[in-house]
Amino acid sequence: MASASGAAPNKSTNEGFVGTWHVHGGTLLIESDTFGVSLYSDAGTDVQLLSLVLSHDKREMHVTTTGVGYISGQTGESAPLPDPTESFKPGDSFTLVFVEPHLMKMVNIRTHFQVVGNPYWCGVGLAARDVHFCGA
Repeated sequence: MASASGAAPNKSTNEGFVGTWHVHGGTLLIESDTFGVSLYSDAGTDVQLLSLVLSHDKREMHVTTTGVGYISGQTGESAPLPDPTESFKPGDSFTLVFVEPHLMKMVNIRTHFQVVGNPYWCGVGLAARDVHFCGA
């Protein structure tokens, strides 16, 4: 797989998955090699609880959605998903791989809906040349 700069990823690009990652409208909090939470905000916030499995070579992380929820932007309280057909659901999965230091990409996406949007996640320390991958 080619990287954002065209080079193949290698172990030197893997600074570790644990941390806070972002993309336009979204935040991914990887708390350990086994648990994370993703948050997508618009009028409210879609929340996904994630089960994580680190590959043996520590270069990929398999992610499976285990729970979903929604927080209303008006009340700040839990509410039904406005459109469940456009949100992850339990069992949906993808793999995270590093393409540059502090830049991950979602690959092998398996969901019940067609994911439209940016597959990249940007971390603290991302090189200025790669900031455009993070969205608007």
